[in-house]
Amino acid sequence: APVTSLADTAITTHPEVFIERPDRSRKQRQSIEKVNEYALWCIQNAMWNEARSHMERSIALDSLSASLHNNLGIIYERMGQVEKAAKFYDRARALNPAKKAYAANLKYLQQRQQTARDSTAEFNIFQLDERDPRRQGTRRPEDLPTFKGE
Repeated sequence: APVTSLADTAITTHPEVFIERPDRSRKQRQSIEKVNEYALWCIQNAMWNEARSHMERSIALDSLSASLHNNLGIIYERMGQVEKAAKFYDRARALNPAKKAYAANLKYLQQRQQTARDSTAEFNIFQLDERDPRRQGTRRPEDLPTFKGE
């Protein structure tokens, strides 16, 4: 089983919780920047598994870096693993709620998933549930009132 960090546990048990991040030293910030630069290079060269592996190792060392979580979310999304992508976008948002891009990435992913579900769902007007709001005020041909004449 994967090692769960304190941040992972807090987000999983209380998704509304925002994680208090400690201030980082200049050296720590530079290290995170280098990790992100290398991952970006991997992405630009279509080395998705290398980028993923590198980011996962980095998060194991620094589980409170919002940018690492966000970028791993991008990698997972690109690899088609949308559930994992959503999880990492959500962690990034919780770690740094001031960074609107992290919440936006999660929102756009969810919108694309909903659009995909809507566009692939089977649609049959004759099987719509009568309680469906799209059906309000509509009738089937057999439900039409009989013509009484004048």
